[in-house]
Amino acid sequence: MKIKNDLGKLAVVIPSRNRQDYLLRSIKFWSNTNAKIYIVDGSKKSISSNKVSTFGKNIKYYYIDKTLTERLLWVSSKIEEPFVCLISDDEFHIPSALKSCIT
Repeated sequence: MKIKNDLGKLAVVIPSRNRQDYLLRSIKFWSNTNAKIYIVDGSKKSISSNKVSTFGKNIKYYYIDKTLTERLLWVSSKIEEPFVCLISDDEFHIPSALKSCIT
């Protein structure tokens, strides 16, 4: 069930490295919103394509085996939304609070 919100103008960038359990939990949470989620995973091994195919349509997963700085620079060219927030893979923000920040 989708959480009703108006986060379509928000991009959430989540870098991660070798913390896939946290990342998968975060992806599950953000799949219930309409914010665009950009995952930049620098782990030793990517999440399986079978799991990636189950992510919400708003989740963009990129496996990039580079430094954090290189991954953030790379993903910055992909973002089209006017508002962006950078969070860790174990952070959860209340969608209604985010909505109040962008409206």
